[in-house]
Amino acid sequence: MRRDLITRTISGTKATVKVINPATDKVSTREIQLLKVLEGAKLEKAVKKELTSDECFVAITASEKVDKLYGITPSDFMAHAIELDPATRDVLETEASDDAE
Repeated sequence: MRRDLITRTISGTKATVKVINPATDKVSTREIQLLKVLEGAKLEKAVKKELTSDECFVAITASEKVDKLYGITPSDFMAHAIELDPATRDVLETEASDDAE
């Protein structure tokens, strides 16, 4: 049975990262999901931002592009969406958003 859904495919990067905890000298492996497709130095920089303060980056051991399909009903979409200007794609200033400030 076909469902009426608004769908989007979101692409990102899944990186397997080797990190070390300097306080305990424990080396561990973490999987980090990023919501952008990145490679090389940009991937390394984004991974370092995701690490906690007690982890030090050692190396990226593997990375892969990940595509996931998401869906939402039109009524839920309308309940949570914000209106955008079609020309600029900026958020439209409305009375409701002015009252929230």
